[in-house]
Amino acid sequence: MTSASTSHRESFLVPSQLDGVGEVLARFERLRSAQISDTLWVEGQTALMEGFSNAVRHAHRDLSPPPPVAIELSRTSVELRIQIDDHGPGYDMEEAWRQLDREQASSDYDPLEREAHWGLVLLRQLQRQRGWQITYQRRREQGYRLSISHRIDPLPSQAPSGAGSGG
Repeated sequence: MTSASTSHRESFLVPSQLDGVGEVLARFERLRSAQISDTLWVEGQTALMEGFSNAVRHAHRDLSPPPPVAIELSRTSVELRIQIDDHGPGYDMEEAWRQLDREQASSDYDPLEREAHWGLVLLRQLQRQRGWQITYQRRREQGYRLSISHRIDPLPSQAPSGAGSGG
């Protein structure tokens, strides 16, 4: 009975403009569920906003007129998933992360001196330290897909209860 209520999916197009953030966040809010911790929720919002703004500011920068950004948001009882499709030329995210890892491993690395690409740092941290699965792959059609997902673990208050609380 509860499985039908624990699933939700939103697929939509947003104009390739940063002022579309409000619509993107409102659609994401529809996925909200008591089974998702506040921390996981904020991480998901942050990753979504970073992915959307990157599609607008980078992938669609040289396209005139810029095509809309396609977004699919879904939540099941076990996973929160975000997919963002752009029409840009793409880049090698794995290589960018390897370069970032080399920079961060350097003894003279100072994160406060970083001038750009903070989103790359943020997504890497979500992946490495918070357990998010993040991929950026070429689509069969033109463009690339950023996929961001995380397993939903039951909150302590949702753990199966014992036979009783008597005592």
